[in-house]
Amino acid sequence: MHYFQFDIKAYHHATTHLTNEEDLCYRRMLDMAYDTELPLKREGLERKLRATSEVIEAVLVEFFNPTDAGWTHRKVTSELEKTYAKSQKARESALARHSSCERNAIAMRTHTDRTAIDMLLKTQDLELKTKEEKTVVVKPLPTSKLSDVEWMDSLKTHYPHLNVESESRKMDAWLSTRRGKLKTRRFVVNWLNRIDAPISAGSLALATSEHDF
Repeated sequence: MHYFQFDIKAYHHATTHLTNEEDLCYRRMLDMAYDTELPLKREGLERKLRATSEVIEAVLVEFFNPTDAGWTHRKVTSELEKTYAKSQKARESALARHSSCERNAIAMRTHTDRTAIDMLLKTQDLELKTKEEKTVVVKPLPTSKLSDVEWMDSLKTHYPHLNVESESRKMDAWLSTRRGKLKTRRFVVNWLNRIDAPISAGSLALATSEHDF
C-alpha cells in the first residue's frame, strides 16, 4: 500500500509525550506496516528502522499489538481492510462489466449472424425469382419438311410474278462476295420480300428454318 490518509491532529495528540527518537521510530514503523501490508517482525528492526532496541520496544508495547504473525497496529489493519474491500468490490464490478460485455458481444454476434443469414436467403430468393421471371419459354419454330429443292419450287406459288430461279442465282452471286453469309431459307425469303410486296401469313412459315443450301 503506497498511500494512506494521515490524520496529523490525531497523531500529534497521541505522540506528544514521545521523545524525538521514539517519534521518528514510530513514524518509520507506520510506514513499514503500510508499505509491506504485513505485521512487523521483531527480528532485525534495529537495522531497518535505524533505532535502538529500547526505543523499538517502547514504541511496540505502546502502539502495537503482539500476534502469532507479528506486531499489528489497529489503525493500519483497519485501513488495509478498507482498501482490500474496495479492491475486491472493484474487481467484482470489473468482472461483472466484462461478463456483461461478453454477453452483449455474443448476443450482437448472434444477431449479426442471423441478420446476415436472413439477408443471404432473401438475396438468393430474389435472384431465383428474378431468374424465373426472366426465363422465357422458347417454343421451337416450325420447320418445313420439304427438301431444299422442293421448298424452292414451292416459292413459285407464293411469288408468281417473280422469277425465283433467277433471283436464286442473284443470291448466289451476291453471297459469293460475302464471306460468312449463308443461303438459308430465311435469307431467301427476306431477299424475295425486299423485291416483292409483303407475303401472306402462310408464306412467312416458310422462313422459319435455318437450313443451308
